[in-house]
Amino acid sequence: LIRMIMSAKKTVYIQTPYFTPDEQFYTALKIASFSGVDVRIMIPRDWDKPYMKAASSEFARQVIGDGVQVYLYPGFIHAKTITVDGNICSIGTTNIDNRSFSLHFEQNVIFYDAGLASECERIFFEDMEISSPAHKNEYDSRPLVVRAWWSFCKLFSELM
Repeated sequence: LIRMIMSAKKTVYIQTPYFTPDEQFYTALKIASFSGVDVRIMIPRDWDKPYMKAASSEFARQVIGDGVQVYLYPGFIHAKTITVDGNICSIGTTNIDNRSFSLHFEQNVIFYDAGLASECERIFFEDMEISSPAHKNEYDSRPLVVRAWWSFCKLFSELM
């Protein structure tokens, strides 16, 4: 997945129910964004686990500051896809979290097929139409106790 992101020239679109990336994945997103790649991530607006929402909110706040666009899907999104440059896509069970990366036996299929990648992009944009863009100032304006909770949960994100 990191190699896919690092190969991007134009776009990286990610849909994931949990967004607590490890350092390598987070760095790949930053490098792509800083290189002028259009990086967009779609996460749920409504979560099944409050501690994951807290940790994911802090990561979302940070990547927005790095130029990544974050969208909040209405309800809970369970899609786990990555599409790069409209040419390659990954569909599978891997969340963007340490448990998926290191602890679970997650499975993804990587398709080197422009037709399927275009269809995944179409679905992403269709979902984006009903989603809300997240803004850093909205995250930054939360009360200090909320942001402290997010940071606390982020500290333990590798265990979540």
